[in-house]
Amino acid sequence: MGWRAWDAYDQEAKARWRALPRRERYSWRGLIALALIVALAVAIVWALTATHSHAQSAKLADSEITERIIQESRNAYYATGHPCACPYDRARNGSSCGRRSAYSRPGGAEPKCYPKDVSKAEIDSYRRNYR
Repeated sequence: MGWRAWDAYDQEAKARWRALPRRERYSWRGLIALALIVALAVAIVWALTATHSHAQSAKLADSEITERIIQESRNAYYATGHPCACPYDRARNGSSCGRRSAYSRPGGAEPKCYPKDVSKAEIDSYRRNYR
C-alpha cells in the first residue's frame, strides 16, 4: 500500500470515529481519573508553596527586613522620577550622586539608604504587617 492508500484509510477511520456518539469516543473513566490526578497535584503544589512562603516570612531576620525597608524606601523615591535617592546611586549621566542625593540634602524627601536609618520600631511594624 502506498501513502495515498494509507491517507484514504486514515480519512475513513476519522469519519468512523466522528460518527460515534461522544460516550463511545472517549474513555470517560480515564479522563475523570486524569482530571482528579491533575487537580490533586495542583492542590499539593499550592499547599506546599503557601506553607513555604508563610514559613519563610515568619523566619525573616532583622537584617533581611531592614534591606526590604530600605529597598521600598528607595523605590518610593524613584517613583517620583528622580534618580538620586542615596549617595551611592548613579545619576542619569552615569556619575555618582554623592552630595546631590536626596539623602544628603536637608529637608524634602528622606529616603532610607543605610541599615542605621531603619529603627527597631519600623522592623517590628514590618514584621506585624507582612506576616
